[in-house]
Amino acid sequence: MNDLLIMIGLFLFYVLIFFVLQIIIFRLIRIEKLFTTLTIINFIALFGALIICYNGQHLFVSYHSYLTASFGACFSGFLFGYLYAFSGPSAADRSFSAHMVILLSKSKNGAMSLSELKSRYPLEQILEKRFYEHRNVGLITIHEDEIKITPRGRLIARIYMGLIRLLRLPENF
Repeated sequence: MNDLLIMIGLFLFYVLIFFVLQIIIFRLIRIEKLFTTLTIINFIALFGALIICYNGQHLFVSYHSYLTASFGACFSGFLFGYLYAFSGPSAADRSFSAHMVILLSKSKNGAMSLSELKSRYPLEQILEKRFYEHRNVGLITIHEDEIKITPRGRLIARIYMGLIRLLRLPENF
């Protein structure tokens, strides 16, 4: 039971390192590549947790329980970091719906005219941001007036189409 509590403590320590680093880095630096930054933070948190694990060997009943608890805490923390990266800041940054709701919540009485909302988010600006993101991660190439999907982009498209079909979501917006 003591080993399980230590494992949970290690996992919570990992999560604490992850969030503290994220807050510090996000406040100090303008983040351009969000997912890359979160990946680096996740590895730093992993390294920090491994140092604690290494120095805490004497707390465990046996070497096997030490290895199991250390691996379990670090692996769980690492997965947590990636799940958070996909569902937390990355989704909030990319979600037009989230930005729209935030804008409405900040407006007077939580309302604004449809024309004002459309003027804040011109279609060209929204598309340019997506083109920039897709080019940076290698999903598309743009030459003159043509956008072309890359093999990596096709793979991502297949994954999303599979999820859409699996969940029986509408294929068109």
